[in-house]
Amino acid sequence: DLSVNTIAGTITDTAQNSLDTTLPTGANSLAGAKALVIDTVQPRITKISSTKATGRYKEGDVIDVRIDFDDTVTSTGNVTLTFNSRGTCTFTVSSANNATCNYTVGSGDLNADLGVTGITGTVKDRARNDLITTLPTGANSFNR
Repeated sequence: DLSVNTIAGTITDTAQNSLDTTLPTGANSLAGAKALVIDTVQPRITKISSTKATGRYKEGDVIDVRIDFDDTVTSTGNVTLTFNSRGTCTFTVSSANNATCNYTVGSGDLNADLGVTGITGTVKDRARNDLITTLPTGANSFNR
């Protein structure tokens, strides 16, 4: 909660009358009148996953991809995931904590272990903090 506890100093009007520095309480106070939240924490990608099993895929196969965030986010336009096969998939997200896209295996996409190598685009949380584009590692990373 944001609150003001003390006003220090002297404030006077043109007739030299001092300001009454008694702060309002209850419903008339800042905390009582408004539900203010100061959010400076940037959202993160917590997991990239798929319902497809690890295995071999051929040209034209579609691999569904889910991106989970630790906060509710919205994109401005398209966001692109880049894979180590040089392929991509594109998504948008609007007031949600996850998004999905479909990666279609292309001609010449040869990789023993398909993984996500980057994300580009504009994604922000409700407080307009930019998404940290560091990809998750370990069990929360994407490998097929």
